[in-house]
Amino acid sequence: MKKLAIGLYAVITIALMVWGFYQAFYAAPVDALQGEYYRIIFYHVPSATVAFLFFAVSLAGSIGFLAYRRNHPARAQAADAWALAGAEVGVIFCTVVLITGPIWGRRAWNMWWTWDARLTTTLILWLIYVSYLLLRRFVAGPQMQTLAAVLGIFGAIDVPIVYMSNRWWRTQHPAPVFGGDSSSGMAWPMVAVLLWNMLAWFMWGVLILVLRYQVERKQQKVAAQEVQEALNAGSGEKARYEFEERRKKPVIALLFAIPTVLLAWSCYLVLSGPPQPYFGWQSQMSAADHDRILAVLGHKFTVAAFAVTWAIQLGYLAWLGMKWRAENRHDPQNQRRIR
Repeated sequence: MKKLAIGLYAVITIALMVWGFYQAFYAAPVDALQGEYYRIIFYHVPSATVAFLFFAVSLAGSIGFLAYRRNHPARAQAADAWALAGAEVGVIFCTVVLITGPIWGRRAWNMWWTWDARLTTTLILWLIYVSYLLLRRFVAGPQMQTLAAVLGIFGAIDVPIVYMSNRWWRTQHPAPVFGGDSSSGMAWPMVAVLLWNMLAWFMWGVLILVLRYQVERKQQKVAAQEVQEALNAGSGEKARYEFEERRKKPVIALLFAIPTVLLAWSCYLVLSGPPQPYFGWQSQMSAADHDRILAVLGHKFTVAAFAVTWAIQLGYLAWLGMKWRAENRHDPQNQRRIR
């Protein structure tokens, strides 16, 4: 029954993702000012929302670990697994935000990046939680989880700062679309598409969040079993070293994969031509040709943002699958069944 429920949830999520993509790429009307490339908002805003929610999950897990670590070790380990899952999946979505935003900015502002309050605080938030993940992977010892929990709580302080930054300060980033001044807001057809995509990305995020939690719980159990069996055999330190080395390999691969994707798509955008079709001969261009070139450029930047988003999400899902398989392979219980 549990597998059936998970499978049904996954099918509904995939259906919503397909529907959301269709609505964002084809059904949503063209924006009067931005043209085609405004469609990036349908992936950018949901990714930011889900990232904030999952950093909140990490905050709750970190607080839970600190609260239970002395009196309820089992609860503390479960809370720690939620803290790690929330931070890691939140970083994935925040990475999408930090890529799709500059792609939009390159087309809208004629620049990739500007050090305004919203962009800078978002980058700081991403760096804090990347530091959290690196601490979890490369620092050993009994105090690692406690230090990570403290860092996770500290990082969550930046979330409301990021959200309020374009309200507190004057920024290059667009003003709030919802809850801003009287001129803010979107047409209902655009709002409906945005809501569909927010629902789809939230369901997708919950799916991979639960998968990441399950992987971490399995890893905790495998680690405890391996250490116990190694202690019984008198070789605990060696087993611990092998386990820590095994933990590092997938992380190193992921750290190399993400910059590779970013570099490839950055080169694509740089080589795709300037964001504005003005080369000194625009006075000889008809209005129809000018609009057509703008539409082609907007479409190209939208495709780039959508493709980068899916490359990161599917790449992370594949990494989770490999990690789950690796933990199953090293699970002493599974090895005993095979024997």
